Amino acid sequence: MKPPRLEPVPYGSLRRVPPLFADAMAGRAGRGDLLPPLPREPAALRPHLEALLRRPLPRAEVAAVLEAQNRTFGADAAALTGIAALREPGSVAVLTGQQVGLFGGPLYTWYKALTAVVVARHWGEALKVPCVPCFWLASEDDDFTEVDHALLLTRRSGPVRVQYQPEGGFANTLPATCRLTAAIVPVLAAAAVTLLLRPDVIPRYSDFFWSPLLSIVIAVNLVLGTIHLGVHELAHLVAARAEGIPAHIRPGTRLQHLVLQTDVSAAWALPRSSRYRIYLAGVLWDLLALSILILALAYAGLPPTGEALLAAWILLIFFGLLGEFSFYMRTDIYFVFQDLLHSRNLFHDAQSLLLHHYRRAIHALHPKGAGLPPGPLLARSAGERRKVVFYACLLITGTLISLGRYLLIGIPILLGLVSQAAAGLIGGFQIGNTFLVLDSSFTLLAVVGMQALFVATFLHGRRGALASISATLARLFTPHSGPQRDSPQSDSPPPALAP
Repeated sequence: MKPPRLEPVPYGSLRRVPPLFADAMAGRAGRGDLLPPLPREPAALRPHLEALLRRPLPRAEVAAVLEAQNRTFGADAAALTGIAALREPGSVAVLTGQQVGLFGGPLYTWYKALTAVVVARHWGEALKVPCVPCFWLASEDDDFTEVDHALLLTRRSGPVRVQYQPEGGFANTLPATCRLTAAIVPVLAAAAVTLLLRPDVIPRYSDFFWSPLLSIVIAVNLVLGTIHLGVHELAHLVAARAEGIPAHIRPGTRLQHLVLQTDVSAAWALPRSSRYRIYLAGVLWDLLALSILILALAYAGLPPTGEALLAAWILLIFFGLLGEFSFYMRTDIYFVFQDLLHSRNLFHDAQSLLLHHYRRAIHALHPKGAGLPPGPLLARSAGERRKVVFYACLLITGTLISLGRYLLIGIPILLGLVSQAAAGLIGGFQIGNTFLVLDSSFTLLAVVGMQALFVATFLHGRRGALASISATLARLFTPHSGPQRDSPQSDSPPPALAP
């Protein structure tokens, strides 16, 4: 059999490679103190090595932990010999690592481990010091959907997706799950009957503005909405922790909405019934709170102000429930919908498909360079492809409707509130009305502050993408004094030394 042909691929020719990394691998001059030029010869690396070896390090403690772990893993003699070498004061290490995956993960994980071995051997011989390759297992990542499958190549059908689906999940020995008790059902039924017999208690949209003072309406409604949203996410958190999986709450954005979201990625390790309890915990709380408020509004006999507050709170919860059915965003009902279709990440798959078609369209208009990579659904079955295509159509339609509604309705309302508050602020100063000034000032601060908080959360959640765009723009508009991209690279491997 003829041996395969192997050729090196320059980093600069790959897609989505950070310019800073490409410049470093191509041997270009460093960018100031951020990235000094990487030494590629033993003489240039020697000062760095000596500086590392002067550092006081807990070598014995680290080696003891590594030895205990690797003996548990059933490591061979070579691994234990390397750990013993780390105890020596003059030893260094070549470090790499990757998220743990099924069957060891994709090939690049194996390539990284093999490269660490080769680089350690090279620099150990060149520098005449013990150089130990180390691979860090990133095993604390709880995104089960990223590591539960592997793509295998076959001779006839191309790549085949092999997925691990445990029978009964990992929760058989975990604490008992939170269940919907029988006491909740009568409350929901009583609220439904009340709405049928007392339609006058159904709030109207105008009940949202329960006071002539706009600042009071905004402040109180904001507090009520925030409290309910926090408890909604807390319900997801409690349900997930009761199933024994990690979960945490953080702020985020969904299109033009500022939201709280609970990360329950590890729910895929649970049986389907347990996943549904986690996904629907927030909606069940919404229904329970909505029912209690309806019953209180109908039978508690509160004063007008109390009834007005209850009506506004009911509207807030009701519109939040409607938002959960926005399948084109990753809402609670979206995750149930995705699970019913036996899919793992419809949103990501649909985004990848749409991005692929966008690149095809751009390539058709401006063909240049190499062809496009194969479609992201190549390894999927026909049924899975149909599901992703269907959801991609739903994603486009829902997104366009939501953004169009925001542009035509939401933004004019915000501009109207800002204009009204600004006019009240100016008028209050002119006539010397302190109350009007305070009312308008708070309204202006609340509206502008919420939009500023949305922008800050949006940028924080996408800081990696923004950094990549910034680096690309800097590379496009900053001239390089070093060699050109097609300059030959050094045959010596790059240094990757750490104590």
